[in-house]
Amino acid sequence: MRFIAGVMLQQLLKPPAIMVDRIINNMEISNNSSSESTSSKPVFGLIVTHSDIGSELLKAAESIVGPLEHLAALSSKDVGFDSLCRQIQNAIHPDNDTVIMVDYFGGSAHIAARALRKLKTQQTIISGVNLPMLLSFITKREQLTYPKLVEVIRTDAIRGIR
Repeated sequence: MRFIAGVMLQQLLKPPAIMVDRIINNMEISNNSSSESTSSKPVFGLIVTHSDIGSELLKAAESIVGPLEHLAALSSKDVGFDSLCRQIQNAIHPDNDTVIMVDYFGGSAHIAARALRKLKTQQTIISGVNLPMLLSFITKREQLTYPKLVEVIRTDAIRGIR
């Protein structure tokens, strides 16, 4: 295997994984956190995407599993960065742990979601939102602890890509 500036060429050519940022009490931590959520409140889901991707994914999920609660979609379409940050902050339930699913790592939705570090709930930002990720979140959020839920929906999203 060839090395380029200390990095194996194979790693450079590997397709990007679905990225996970976890923010807990103002601190960003790795995906390997062992913290457990003991809250009996439901985990809130927020989809933030370019154009109407998020709302269409939400419609597709509702057509499969029926009406959904504690889940919303926002679009960055025709919205400035500050306005998008405010919309995200207003959409998040301040007392509920939240999984924020964005379409593109490093895009405006991802950056705006990361700007919310000051909130006092667990927040995890997962990029690469797709229907398998969303369905996994919907069907498993009441059965799993928060850290396990994040791990499982990330895995299910990757499994859905073939």
